Amino acid sequence: PPGRPPGDPPEGTASAGARPGLRERLLSRYERRLLLANTDVEKVRRELKGRVIDQEEAVDSLCDDLFLDMTGVRSEGTPSAYCLVGPAGVGKKHLMKSLARVLEAHWNTEIPFLVIEGAWDASSPGAGGREGSAADPERGAGSWILERFQDRASRSPLAILILDNPERVHPHLRGLLLSILDGGVVRNGRSRDPGFEGWILALTSDRGRSCGKSLESVFRRGRSPGKRSRGEEESERRLGEALSPVSIARLRFLHFAPLSRASMEAVLERELAGVIGRFRALHDLQVRLTPRARRRLMEVGFTETEGARPLEAAIRRHCGIEVSRKMKRDEIAGDAGREETVRHLREIRREERSFEPEMLERTVLRQARVRLPYRTIVIDE
Repeated sequence: PPGRPPGDPPEGTASAGARPGLRERLLSRYERRLLLANTDVEKVRRELKGRVIDQEEAVDSLCDDLFLDMTGVRSEGTPSAYCLVGPAGVGKKHLMKSLARVLEAHWNTEIPFLVIEGAWDASSPGAGGREGSAADPERGAGSWILERFQDRASRSPLAILILDNPERVHPHLRGLLLSILDGGVVRNGRSRDPGFEGWILALTSDRGRSCGKSLESVFRRGRSPGKRSRGEEESERRLGEALSPVSIARLRFLHFAPLSRASMEAVLERELAGVIGRFRALHDLQVRLTPRARRRLMEVGFTETEGARPLEAAIRRHCGIEVSRKMKRDEIAGDAGREETVRHLREIRREERSFEPEMLERTVLRQARVRLPYRTIVIDE
C-alpha cells in the first residue's frame, strides 16, 4: 500500500476525517503519482508538438518539467505554476488545452479545465460569468464557478486553471494567487479550505517574449535586463504590479515565439482539416479551397496584434456557415424518417422502449446527413 504523504495524516484517523476533502485529495494524489510514473513523456512531447505549431521551446520546457512529476520529486501540496509569455494569438492557452486533451487520452480520465479572463471577480455578486447561485446569490457567480470547478478537480488526478492576462483580472482574485502558490490552499467566505495540489496554474501574458525574459531576470534572479523599449518597460511595470515579485518568483516561465509565415500556413491547414474532415465524415461532402481562397484566409485570419485569434472566426464564417447555408439551400427534399426517430428517442427517455445505442447512432447519423445533388464544394476568394 502507498505510504503516508508528507504532512498528511493517514486515512481513517480522526485527524484525516476532520479535514474536508482530504480523502479525495489523497486518492487523487495516489492516482496522479501512478499515472505520471506510467506516462511516456517523449510520446506526450511528440503529440504536443503535433498540436502546437512551432513552439518547440515552450513545449520542451513543459515536458521537461513533467519528469519531476514522473519521479515524484516535486514538492507536494502546491500547484505547478507557470507564466506563459509571448505575443497574442501564438498558442499559449492552446498548449495547456492540448496538454489536457493528450493526458486525458493517455490516462482515460477527465481533466477539468477552466480559463478566467478579463475583470473576473471571485467575490462580487454576478461577476465572472453568466451563471449564478440561486441558493446563495451573495456569494457571486465568480465564487460559485470556481468552487464548482474545484469540486470537479478534487475528484480528478489533475486540473488546469488559466488566468488569462492577470493584469486585467480583478484585484481580489489576484490576491488569492499568492496563497495558492504558497500553500496550495485558500480560505473562502464559507471557511472551507479547498486544496489546489495536483493543479496546473498557468498565467498568460501578451506582453511579449522580451518583456517576459526581463521579468524573469528582474524578479527571479535580481539582475537588470538589457536595454528595452519604453513600451516593454511599461508592460513590465504593469505585469509586475499585477503579480508582485513574490508571486513571479514562484512561477516557471514558458516563452512563446511570434508566428512565422510557415507557422501561419501550418495553423491554417490544421484548422481547415478539422472543418473539412467533419463535412466529409458527417455528410460525405468534399470541401476544397482554391489557392486564392487560402491566401485570403491568411490575410483575414492573422493580424500583427492578435496573431491567429481571428482565424477561427474567419474559417467558421467562410468555410463553416456559408457551406452549411448552401447545403441546406440545395438539400434534396424527402422523408428521411427524422420525425419518427425523434418520437422513438422520446419513448426511450420515458422508458417505453429499450435503449440500443449503437443502432440508434447509425440511424441518427444516416438521417441527419444532408442529401445533396453533388459531392464536392469548392470555396473561392
